[in-house]
Amino acid sequence: MGLPPANRGVGRSRVSRDRPTDAIMPSGFMKFQYRSSGCNYIFEPMNNLSTGLRLAEFAGAVRESSIKRLRKVPSGKENWRVSPDAMSFADTIRHLIDADEWLFKQLEKSIPAMKGEAGVEDIKNRDEYDRLLNEFESTGRRRIELLRNMPDNRFSEIMYDERFGEVTVWWVIVRGNLDHEIHHRGQIAAYLRVV
Repeated sequence: MGLPPANRGVGRSRVSRDRPTDAIMPSGFMKFQYRSSGCNYIFEPMNNLSTGLRLAEFAGAVRESSIKRLRKVPSGKENWRVSPDAMSFADTIRHLIDADEWLFKQLEKSIPAMKGEAGVEDIKNRDEYDRLLNEFESTGRRRIELLRNMPDNRFSEIMYDERFGEVTVWWVIVRGNLDHEIHHRGQIAAYLRVV
């Protein structure tokens, strides 16, 4: 399968930022580009991409999808909880930022797992919420860069994680961080139906 005729010789084609993040993309041709102005998909053959570039692409798509849902939180509902002991939308963002920071540190030296807590964020206005979302976007960019620049042999290194025991670096990234964000994104989507 080659690139569409309009892109032959160029190797890339921008896709509208308005395209749904969960749209079906041609298998093996999506590459994620994260820019300060937003996210863009670029079609490029992936069969030669490193593990780090593939995980960076996936991490970017996960973050973009999370942000898309978090931007749908109605103004004034940033601190809403489904129950008193549950995390609010704002608490969940803080928890995911902390999870990124945990990943950055865990990859340097094994550290205890972190836990989310209800009531850690108290958003007083939409500007505060937007600043929190900007911080979330920023740690997402850091995560993408970390993965993009990680040598392939690093992903197979064994490390200790208190939740999983001895696992590969790849497992800590995928199961310990990316899957964790996907879990909370599902919660956010469910809560948006209720709020």
